[in-house]
Amino acid sequence: MAPRNPVDHFGPTTENRQIDNKHESGLLRRVPIVAGMASSAPATWWVLGRLDRSNDWIIDPDYVIPPPQVPRALAHAIGGLALVLALWGLVSLLKLARSNRGPWRTIGMWGPGFVAAAYLGLASHILTAPGIGANIGAGLVVFAALPVGLLLLVISLVAALAGRRRDTTTGPGSNQSRGFVA
Repeated sequence: MAPRNPVDHFGPTTENRQIDNKHESGLLRRVPIVAGMASSAPATWWVLGRLDRSNDWIIDPDYVIPPPQVPRALAHAIGGLALVLALWGLVSLLKLARSNRGPWRTIGMWGPGFVAAAYLGLASHILTAPGIGANIGAGLVVFAALPVGLLLLVISLVAALAGRRRDTTTGPGSNQSRGFVA
């Protein structure tokens, strides 16, 4: 392995170790955020509850997509764990936003992922609901999915590009330059 600093042949300098530790801690701070985003969909689906629990009045329910056949205890375990992970991710996102210079840019980059996952959980909840005849809610969810998804993508990209532009204008090597921050 070649040394990072050509002058220092005995390993990384203290400055390089500090940079590495800062980078690693930055990655570790994002792990709960990604886990929270990934678990927001099942958490939303679980929080909304089962729609087919009292289908006495529905003689022949019609499903757009049949609901998953998961035992109730397993569904509660998965949903509770997903809710805890989603809340942990949201708290981590807010802590990261407070520690950065631009909290709105951090929330603007990561927040749409949480909203998209929650929308996916809501959509799966509606698509698996029993109905009589055509499920109008499913059509509305599918119809709105593309505009909502594109809006969230645009918000995230604008926040990312605004943060990148703001960081590159301070100049490389300056104290205010933090790279592509999120």
